[in-house]
Amino acid sequence: MKSSLLGACATIALLAAAPASAAGPAISYVPNSLVESVIDRGPWTLHESVSTFMHDASGIVPTASNHNPNPPPLYLGSGTPYAAYCREPGELSKNHGFSVMQPYYFPFVRRHGDILEGFFDYRPRNKQEAVVAAISTDWGVSWIFKGEALALNPYCPWDATDPDNLNLNVNGVKTAYGSDPNNAGDNGLGHRWC
Repeated sequence: MKSSLLGACATIALLAAAPASAAGPAISYVPNSLVESVIDRGPWTLHESVSTFMHDASGIVPTASNHNPNPPPLYLGSGTPYAAYCREPGELSKNHGFSVMQPYYFPFVRRHGDILEGFFDYRPRNKQEAVVAAISTDWGVSWIFKGEALALNPYCPWDATDPDNLNLNVNGVKTAYGSDPNNAGDNGLGHRWC
């Protein structure tokens, strides 16, 4: 009993005295090495820099004059969260060149030789949710759009300044979002396209 207790104490003492490098590899990073990924083509993005399609739909902050209007939305008039989301009423816009990958989230990426294949959760706030596939040949710095599936909502917002997306343009008719099973969002019942 004494020898096993003495052996256990000796083992703990040796482990405590081991250098920290034995615990695993040292983690470091190269300053200024992080860059935002960009995507070529595909669905609408928050920022688009191609000259004839330039827009910026980020940074929507409520104005001080919006004091909980009745009825909502609270942020109405605070910017254009869906800037250029639709080209014409009822026609969804596309990304026309290399743009920052926003709103692309939760990547699932796998390597096939020198190519990365990524699947991304595409989510413009309160508007759309879909899976987007893209490939990269430069380790994720830039991506080339390959496809979109499981789109939640194929309609344009009625008012591009409404961040809550309360109404949709369904064949030219102002329709309350979720009031009809053909335009309903993911209200817990799942995607209607599945």
